[in-house]
Amino acid sequence: MNSAMFQNSSDPEAIYRNKAGKIYRGYAANIEEFVGAAGFVITDYQYDQNIHSDSQFPQERNAEAEISEEMVTLITDGGYGGGDNMELARKKNIDFVTTALIGKDAPDVLADFEFSEDGIKLEKCAVGYLPKNAII
Repeated sequence: MNSAMFQNSSDPEAIYRNKAGKIYRGYAANIEEFVGAAGFVITDYQYDQNIHSDSQFPQERNAEAEISEEMVTLITDGGYGGGDNMELARKKNIDFVTTALIGKDAPDVLADFEFSEDGIKLEKCAVGYLPKNAII
């Protein structure tokens, strides 16, 4: 099915998309939230046809943003990354951090690793062995 094909007579802008082996119909949305010590609040959202790429959302958002006086950290899923987005964020004083936030639980084996309090150094593996060496 072609994404430019007419999908729904009651919603002519609805789009079909095959992304990473999954079928999506309709629209794509991006939600922005501010997270602080007191909790979180949704501060913005973006909504577009399903053929809108993930990396376009932060690109558009950062293009509109004013240059921040203080460094702001923006943490996103890896799908939002890319050289253009990193460069634009840097120009706006945004620390653009992409992660592997994939919306599913980590495998149980990963939960059993022990790390230093700062989260940098591996203390013990899942079966209790100490590392032979570590590069930090």
